[in-house]
Formats: sequence, C-alpha cells, structure tokens
Amino acid sequence: MPVSPLSGNFVNTRTPTLTWVLPTGFTEAHVEVCYDRACTDPVYSADVTGTSTTVPLASELPNGIVFWRVSTDEGATPTPSTLTSAVWEMELPGGAVGAHNATRTTWWGVVPDFNGDGFADFITEANVSGPGGGQYLYVYPGGQNALGTAVAISKGGFGGPSTSAPPIGDFNGDGFVDLIGGTNGGSCGNCLDVYNGGPTGLSATPTDSVSLSTFTGGQQGYAVGDINGDGYADLIVLSNTQPDADNNQYIQLTAFLGAATGLSVVPTTVTTTIISNFQGEASTVDAADVNGDGFADVLVYNTTPPGSSTNLSMGLVFYGGASGITATAVTLTETTQNGRGGIAAAGDVNGDGFVDVLVGANNGINVYLGGSPNIATTSAVTLPVGAGFSDFTVPAAGDLNGDGYADVVLLGTTAPYVAIFKGSATGLGVTPTSYAPPPPTGYTLANGANSFNNPLTGTGDINGDGFPDLGISVQWQNASGNSYETYVFLGGSPLPTTPWSGGSALPGGEINLVR
Repeated sequence: MPVSPLSGNFVNTRTPTLTWVLPTGFTEAHVEVCYDRACTDPVYSADVTGTSTTVPLASELPNGIVFWRVSTDEGATPTPSTLTSAVWEMELPGGAVGAHNATRTTWWGVVPDFNGDGFADFITEANVSGPGGGQYLYVYPGGQNALGTAVAISKGGFGGPSTSAPPIGDFNGDGFVDLIGGTNGGSCGNCLDVYNGGPTGLSATPTDSVSLSTFTGGQQGYAVGDINGDGYADLIVLSNTQPDADNNQYIQLTAFLGAATGLSVVPTTVTTTIISNFQGEASTVDAADVNGDGFADVLVYNTTPPGSSTNLSMGLVFYGGASGITATAVTLTETTQNGRGGIAAAGDVNGDGFVDVLVGANNGINVYLGGSPNIATTSAVTLPVGAGFSDFTVPAAGDLNGDGYADVVLLGTTAPYVAIFKGSATGLGVTPTSYAPPPPTGYTLANGANSFNNPLTGTGDINGDGFPDLGISVQWQNASGNSYETYVFLGGSPLPTTPWSGGSALPGGEINLVR
C-alpha cells in the first residue's frame, strides 16, 4: 500500500518521492502516476526494486491533481489484480520546469476531493432554523464548468473554537478523503462522527464515531496529519489547562490514530508539555512536514490572555517521528501583540522545498521558513496587518497563480478588502494583489471589514485547470436584514479579479474549511 505523501495532500514538488510497503517476501513494484483515478491515462510509470522512487526531472509531473498507485505480482498468488494498491491522489504546484528541489518532498493541507474525481469539492457552513435545524456543512462537488448540487451534513455543534474547521483526511488509507462532521450531540452524544469519502462522495450517514466522553481538558482545535509515518492520516486534538500557581500552563496533544479500519476508538496522549511562566491559551493547531523528514509536525498557537501586562503570541512546533511527536516544542520567536491570532502551514512561499509557517497577531502575520533539521525560529518577514489589513487569522491559500510559490491571503479594513501576498524566490512580497467581492443589488457591507467572518480558505483545484482556488464569504445588508454570500475566485495567471460564474453567490454562511 502507499505510505506517503498521504492521499489528498498538497505536495511542494513536481518530482516527488513516493513511498509504499510491499507484502512480505515481495521486493519489486510497478508504480504509475496518472491523470485519472482509473489510471487509463498514465503520465509516468516505473518498475522499482524496493519501497520508494523519486520521479526524475525528465519526467516532471504536471501541476494540479494527479493520482498514483503501486502493484506487484512476481508470479505469486493471489493473482496480480489483488496486489494492486488503492489509488491515492495529490495536488502539485505550478512553476517553471525544475523550479522545485527534486531531492525533497514535503507536504501540507488536504484537498477536499471527497469523491476522488480530481476536482476539489467546496464546503460552506450555514445555520438552519426550525424543526431539524442547526449548523450544517454544505458540500458542493467540484467540476470543470460549475459546482454540483450541495449535500448537507450536520455539523452537530462541532467542538473546538467557532473558527475551527472540520478535519478532513484519508483516515483509512483507501485513497478517498474523509470528513469529521460533528461533536457534542453527534450520533453517540459527545463524539466525532466520521463520514467516509468514496466514488459517490461522502457517506450519507456516519460510517464511524469516536467518543470524547473520556477526554479531559478543554478542546481548542483539531489538525490532521500522519504523525507516525504509517500511511494513515491521524486526528490530533489540542487541549490546554489554566495556569497553575507557578504560572505554568499544560498543553496536551491527543491523537486518534488512523488505520485500515478507520480512526482508533481509543485516543493516544502523544505529549503533555509545560509552558513555563506563560499564562496563555492554546487556541489553534495545524499539521505539516516543516523539516522535510517525512513525518507530520504539529503546530500550536499560544497567547497570553486579554488584560495581561505582557501581551505575547508564540508558535510551538512539535516534530513528528516514527514513535509519534516530540514532547518538547521548538518555540518560534515571541511577538508583541494586542489580541488573539493563529497559526497555519503556508505551503512553500520561497520555493526551497520546505513548508513555511504563519503566526498571526494584531501587529502582523509573521512568516517562519521551514528547514532541515529545524524550522527557523526567527520570522523572515512580517505582513502588514496593522497597515490596512484587519484580520489576524492566517488563511493559507496555496499557489494561486501557478508560479511555483505559495501565496497568503489577508483581509482589509477598506475596499477592496481581500489582499493576496504572492510568494517568490525571496519569500512573500509585502505589496498585495486585491479582490473586491461584488455586492448583490441593493446591498452594502453589514459590518465593515467585520462582514468577512472567517471567510477565507484555500480550496484546492475546484475546476481542474491546475490552479488552486479561493473561497470568500461576505455578510451583506439591506433594509430587510442581512444576507450571506459565498464567492469562488479561481486561481490562474494572471489572477482573476471577478468571481467564477460557476460558483459565485452560493447560499450559506461562512466558509469553514481546512487549509
């Protein structure tokens, strides 16, 4: 079976190293990379002795979503057809031929392609009133010309902060991305409901549930990644305690490990870390391979509480490994700030093959460059949140313009409100390209810049043109009240400045999707 990159990952090179495991006694494999899941249109193939191969520069893969699988027979029984792996998929960056380091394969995020057709699906969230109402996720299948009809999934009072995105990943290794849709009132009470992906999309009802009834500590966020390198996505739950008498705060990371049968029922405490003399609150969490060793690293944002005499934010990086994640975190340089921020994997903003990290605060978005053996602990650049950009969350969008460098999106306090900071060989620029979502006739912004409520997400390649796309949700108002509209801006070169007609003005409220 394939092991890495995990199915659904964004990968930072078009000459990736693919790894797998073989049945006992087998040493040879046939590897295929294809444009389609059925592998009727292969773009690269190789016969390999061993359990890994690196795509050579001469066979550099195309940008966008591609599929891969492994088979072996060696004259053995059962028949060769039963020795073909599940088909996995990955999304690759743009850029010139040879633009990425062929000796390094790193990854971040998950493409929400639940039906595995090579088009990323699109998720919005809305509240439904009346009988049977509540919070719902609306999943729109991607497509070349337009989004498909939405499927509604109950969010069920999803645990964690209100801005916490529903976790997605291939938890059972079948090559299809799965979604966790609800807690606190889900099918088993205080539980996580897992909806498996498949050829027809997400399952109509939960295919599995994992209970949080024995979980201790305040749940603050969720992340997905393969922290132990076994080829299955794991669910990481972040919790924290209040500071003790010595001002020590305890951050706990708990994992539900993936397996062929799905997420484990029993959680595993992977680390409990003391943050000395820091009266903070761990509020967001993400996962990506920031040091290029092939294991998911866990990223945690921590901050002092409102009213503290010293207002600081920090990023914490717990490295993954064969036995799980480290007990001691690498601390990214503390930053003076006046409120709450967040942390996220940005993708590769400077094209060196490592995943970079964003740490946000009111004074700016700090960019920390990934590297081996350690991520840089001093910020390479600070994006100017205070200079006209109000949102201090850290939405990572991917390589929107296909130049081979990841881009970052922020919100503005005045029109045109949405600003894209482009990556380059020297890192992120500080002069953005701007978008202005068009208001419906007769409507104005409901609450200035605050009308953009958690509105930004990189979605993956919705229409199959090889560029990841961007979702924006806006709250408008007129004399009759408020209205939410969700817009899809397609990636491309040059970047478009008007929404896609196949996906603009979707009903529903805020977008709430993993990066």
